[in-house]
Amino acid sequence: MARSQPDAPTVMVVDDTDAVRIVLRMQLIILGYHVLEARNGAEAVVLGRRERPDLILMDISMPVLDGLEATRLLRSATETGEIPIVALSAFSDDECRDRAIGAGCREFASKPIEMKELAELIARNIGRGGVTAPRYGQDVGRR
Repeated sequence: MARSQPDAPTVMVVDDTDAVRIVLRMQLIILGYHVLEARNGAEAVVLGRRERPDLILMDISMPVLDGLEATRLLRSATETGEIPIVALSAFSDDECRDRAIGAGCREFASKPIEMKELAELIARNIGRGGVTAPRYGQDVGRR
């Protein structure tokens, strides 16, 4: 399995479901990224402002502070206003997508997300592939 490297981009995963965070963390580590985790939108706002990740994967429906409001707060802060935020949701209807984009998310993806789609989504949003992302389709079975 690939490991993140010292200069690898950092991705923050925000989701209230432990299993989702675990799966995304493992996918991101395999792709070579550093990973931060938050269990709700309030944690995401604090951690995002402090750590300034390269990308945020934001669940929409969470307790304490939902992903839409967390996105608005992150967008309004000077230190996090330009960080790409991608909404992830089990709900994939147009209304949910429109609300996420309206709140300031750059893109919307449905959960569960396949690793290849995740690698492509990250490359589009931070302008670089993961440490191993360019080779993903070629040798994933041998990792």
